Amino acid sequence: MLTKVSMRFVNYIFTFSFAIFFFVACSKSISDSRIHSYNNLDLPRVSIEYEASKKWRNVQPKNSMRIEEFAIGKASSLSVYRLPGNAGTVAENKARWEKQFKDNGKRKVILEEQFNIGVLPVTKFYLTGDYLEAENPFIAETKRITHEDWSMFIVVVELADEKWFFKALGPAAEIKAEQGGLNDFVLSIRAKS
Repeated sequence: MLTKVSMRFVNYIFTFSFAIFFFVACSKSISDSRIHSYNNLDLPRVSIEYEASKKWRNVQPKNSMRIEEFAIGKASSLSVYRLPGNAGTVAENKARWEKQFKDNGKRKVILEEQFNIGVLPVTKFYLTGDYLEAENPFIAETKRITHEDWSMFIVVVELADEKWFFKALGPAAEIKAEQGGLNDFVLSIRAKS
């Protein structure tokens, strides 16, 4: 007969084993391939594919929400997010991104554009100003670090049950210098059946 202590131990081992299994099963290995393709699990015959610039370095994502991240400059990066379709409307996300810049008269939306790449509806934003980096992005009331004269270049691709966000963030001069590469990257995004 098992005691309460041994039952807790068995429960702990089971939970730990399941967590390890789940982590391994859900992990995505990062490849060096320049063409990246992800299956849309809700629409099995559709996937998103994109091609990163050869100048960009694939780096370990800084948090678990990012499925992929590229260093595109000394202090700038491009992060890839794949979220459920209920991750807010494009307008709600744009408002949230604007609030990540200090409201001191320098915050500007330089570009807002909607278009299709094949069958994919795409929205593109370009924001600039003094960026307020959250020390811990998962806590609403967290310390903010101000980065003066930064830019955010965002592309949103909407599918039936999910949204893809491609977000370049860094010093304004670096994002501006990489504008050609970012535009080429946007044009490389495509649906693959």
